[in-house]
Amino acid sequence: KEGKSDVVILYFHGGAYMGNIIKLHWYLIEQFISKTKAVMVIPDYPLAPEATSRETYNFIQLLYTRVRNDHPDKRIIFMGDSSGGGLAFGFVQQLRNENNKQPDEVILFSPWLDVSMSNPQLQIIDKVDRILSVEGLKTAGLKYAGNFKVKDYRVSPVYGDFKGLCRISVFTGS
Repeated sequence: KEGKSDVVILYFHGGAYMGNIIKLHWYLIEQFISKTKAVMVIPDYPLAPEATSRETYNFIQLLYTRVRNDHPDKRIIFMGDSSGGGLAFGFVQQLRNENNKQPDEVILFSPWLDVSMSNPQLQIIDKVDRILSVEGLKTAGLKYAGNFKVKDYRVSPVYGDFKGLCRISVFTGS
């Protein structure tokens, strides 16, 4: 609240488009604020199955417009983890496609970029992943997609066009 940063971070939490923000996210957000002194906006965006990607994008569009209007002289950064990273990356592609102003930068942490879960290598990972399952993620992805195809860039941004986008940084681990 007291920071004098010239940066606003719009943070999209993960949760397979179905789970809300958790304590671990708040800890991470606290660390970002502590280190950067940036203003952080953390939307409680619509989640599946009650909402689809279309409703989520409409919500984010209104929020982004408000953030830009409220902070016209600040750098705006989209940041997201997992499905929140997918949302940030898909939304920035939509902004570009509609000739709208993009954020200054996008920072993604282990983004979920392909809800189709069609990569055959996932079957190997599925056998050892104790948290997420391919079938569970496919189900979540279909509910989030709604009327969009699962390979639509707004649902699975890896299938979009990366030309003409703002600076994007991706961080992953194993």
